[in-house]
Parts: sequence; structure tokens; C-alpha cells
Amino acid sequence: MNKIYAYESFGAALAFAESLGWVDPDLDDDGEWTAEKADATEQSALDFIIGRGFVLDMTNFTLQQREQLQHDIIAHCDGLPSELIAKLCEVVATFPAIQGESDND
Repeated sequence: MNKIYAYESFGAALAFAESLGWVDPDLDDDGEWTAEKADATEQSALDFIIGRGFVLDMTNFTLQQREQLQHDIIAHCDGLPSELIAKLCEVVATFPAIQGESDND
């Protein structure tokens, strides 16, 4: 049985990862905090959580969070076939609805 971590927010993910022993990579050591550094910090924390045997539950994402995740997928999948990127974004946008339907089966 997998342990489940229900994603809530950037700050909550970092705090939970730290409670498991994760150490912030301090990517803003040059004093400049960018969106890319924030994404990398969050990804580091999420990777650490997954590495500790947790499955991420992102079904409670808001529309804004799903749109941001779609944007991140597009940015990080640069060079992949556009059909694959579109499918990944579609899954992110529809997963909560799909999950809800399967819960009722």
C-alpha cells in the first residue's frame, strides 16, 4: 500500500518535504529568486517526497494550479512531439473529473 501525499501548495510541499529530511537546495544563493528557481525548488521537494515512498495526489488542484502545471509541462517537455505535450496537458486538465468518475464506479 502506498502512502499518499495530497498536494496543497508550494509552501506546504516544502514544509512536508523538510519534515521528512529534505534540505532546500538554496537555489537563490545569488539573491535573485526567479520562477524557474521556485519551480526547481518545488520539484526537488516533490522528488524527495516521492523518493520516500509517497504517491502524489493532485486531484484537489484548483483550475489555476492545473493551468500552471500545464504550462510547466510545456516548458519542461520542449523538444517532445507536440501531440504528446498536448495529451499530457489534457490529462492534467481532466484528471480530477476522471478521478471523480472512477470513484463513483
